[in-house]
Amino acid sequence: MVSSANATTSPVASSSNAESPMQLTQGPQFQGRPSKRMHVMAKPIGAVCNIDCNYCYYLSKQDLLEYKKGCSPEMDGAMLEQYIKNYIQGQNTPEIIFSWQGGEPTMLGLNYFKKIVELQTKYQPPGVKISNDLQTNGTLLDDKWCEFLAKYNFLVGLSIDGPQMLHDAYRTNRAGRGTHKQVMQAVELLHKHKVSFATLTCVNNLTSKNPLEVYRFLRDEVRSPQMQFIPIVEQKTFRTDAPQTGQSSEQLRQGDKRLIPGNANSIMELGVCRMRLGVIFLSQSLTNGFRKTLVRCLSSILKPV
Repeated sequence: MVSSANATTSPVASSSNAESPMQLTQGPQFQGRPSKRMHVMAKPIGAVCNIDCNYCYYLSKQDLLEYKKGCSPEMDGAMLEQYIKNYIQGQNTPEIIFSWQGGEPTMLGLNYFKKIVELQTKYQPPGVKISNDLQTNGTLLDDKWCEFLAKYNFLVGLSIDGPQMLHDAYRTNRAGRGTHKQVMQAVELLHKHKVSFATLTCVNNLTSKNPLEVYRFLRDEVRSPQMQFIPIVEQKTFRTDAPQTGQSSEQLRQGDKRLIPGNANSIMELGVCRMRLGVIFLSQSLTNGFRKTLVRCLSSILKPV
């Protein structure tokens, strides 16, 4: 039995079959209209990058994009404006967030991003905040870049894999030289200009065995306000196939052993890195529990150790 105080009664049709008004549950509203929000990660320079990371899943995608002869991978001015306009007009929310990645988006130059801010201002609705985040390897950042990023409150994601030996093992320029020195110069510039930033560290076959070294370096040397981690696990066909090209019937479910790198019949690679001389002698005096925590972590803020 339900007491009359808590019972909800259904409308009963009268003999005249008149319709009773229905109670509709109203969803989130903004400025008197239904709230709409989405998030798109734009790659305005495609797969083009100024460095040559050994484990990069995206550099090989340049061949899959089939650029026409003489065609630039850069998102041109007209397309950029149309994208910004549509992205803003397609949402109804207090804050609209633009995410810029690559390749290496800073290769487009500072004026390109000044144009982005100009177009965002042009189409910005009243009462709406527009925010930007930018993922970069940091090698092209200078004082002018950081002044701009601070002025317009960009959130910068800085790719760095920890101490120099770990970072330079795979994050090299096209001449095969490590990029750690340039990235650390970018770190100092970001702090100097008070740019909001987070570090993004790849968990590969080396960093996964040295989590405390990586964490303490990011905490003490980089002074990272926020740490993010992403595991380097890819399908073995990632160099030649575009992502998500398989049939839905072929997609594997969580728990399938074929998704575990190193297992018999596995379709995955872990690390996708070639060992280089010297790096195999790194310290491995770490606990399995912490190692598993780090490898499983896609994005987290770690507490002091």
